Amino acid sequence: MTEQADEVVALARVEVGRVPRRARLVACWIVMVAMVAVLVAGIVMGAPVSFLSVLVILALSRAIKAEAAATEWRVVEVSVRRDGTGVLVVMPGARLFSGRYVDQRYSCVAGDLEGAGVDETGTFRLRARRLVSEAVEDGAVLDRREHEFGEVSFRPVSREEAVRLSALFSA
Repeated sequence: MTEQADEVVALARVEVGRVPRRARLVACWIVMVAMVAVLVAGIVMGAPVSFLSVLVILALSRAIKAEAAATEWRVVEVSVRRDGTGVLVVMPGARLFSGRYVDQRYSCVAGDLEGAGVDETGTFRLRARRLVSEAVEDGAVLDRREHEFGEVSFRPVSREEAVRLSALFSA
């Protein structure tokens, strides 16, 4: 006898770890320092200063902050599948592996599941005593790791999807 699997597919924001691009970061710093130097020199010499140059400096500072970040947020279509044997979470394009985005897959057996659901901040969290994570590309597993007391989390884009995810684990 086969037990029916329940599945919820939801658009969600996923935090992806990434390596900062140092060359772009250094280039932004150099251009920003040069712009500030020109702006200050212009003010000291009494030349009129354009508000546009201040906006360019602000844009460069935001670019520096974004480049220096070790993580980024991506919106992907997450699939959460639950059946009698366990839980499978599939996040397409949610892992940076050797400079390219690959699918991330998490799984745990039913006996290892410690909790799953959407918290008050709207974040879905799945906790398990033993959680298996795999980086997958075109069906081939590139990296497989087992985590003791692991957790996977993501933030559904809409409230309706969060409710459907909660209902999947409340039964």
